[in-house]
Amino acid sequence: MILGDFNIDIEQDGEKADRLLKWMDSCCHGPVVLDSNTLLRSDRTIDYAATIGVDLTIQAYEGNTTSDHNPLLGVM
Repeated sequence: MILGDFNIDIEQDGEKADRLLKWMDSCCHGPVVLDSNTLLRSDRTIDYAATIGVDLTIQAYEGNTTSDHNPLLGVM
């Protein structure tokens, strides 16, 4: 499992997103993406997970943070 800031929005970043998804697929990983944005200063979702057959749920931490991202919490 890989969880973090990929700096690529799968829905908005066209060719970069396609390359990332192809790489994930070549490694037998699948994306786990939130339904909401993770970057506080825009409407982009660039933080998510890539897993191999793991039943993973992710959610954004919405408490106080010094980051410009909503940190992700993963539950297996």
